[in-house]
Amino acid sequence: MRSFLSAILTIVAMAAIVLALPSVWVQQRLVDPDGFVSTISPMADNEQVQDYLAQEIATQTAQQTGVSFTAGLIEPVARAYTHSAQFQSDFVDVVSQQHAWLFNEPAPGSDTSVMQLDITDMVNRVLAQAKLNYTVPGPIKVPLANGANGLEAGRYHHVGQQITRIAYASVIIAVIAG
Repeated sequence: MRSFLSAILTIVAMAAIVLALPSVWVQQRLVDPDGFVSTISPMADNEQVQDYLAQEIATQTAQQTGVSFTAGLIEPVARAYTHSAQFQSDFVDVVSQQHAWLFNEPAPGSDTSVMQLDITDMVNRVLAQAKLNYTVPGPIKVPLANGANGLEAGRYHHVGQQITRIAYASVIIAVIAG
């Protein structure tokens, strides 16, 4: 009888470990805000991301100041900023905003179809680097994704909770069965 029980517990432990490994990885790298930031932050080194944000900063500066020629003056400064260490740390804030939009339950009555990122700090930092005595009041919201691509605010809130429960339960079951 002990051999049979040992065999069953071994199978349960193996199944739990097989389930635990990917679910713990997903929980630690995507569901957890700090893990999400550390997973996505290397995108700050991506040339396309840097160019997109430099262009967006220049465009938003022109719109916020009301002077159309500022975009051309600010864009080189914005490109230098997006290649700096300061951009790396500011990018963490943008990534945190993305995680909050995807994994936090949206407030009632809020627009859940368009992900907007606040880049006010980035714009003001570029204005300061350009030595312009001007700050832009926030928030400067940049639309990043709309409902047409299937994403909506809080879409992964319940899934994230389920993954977290599965991750921890499977680890506990594996330990107990082992």
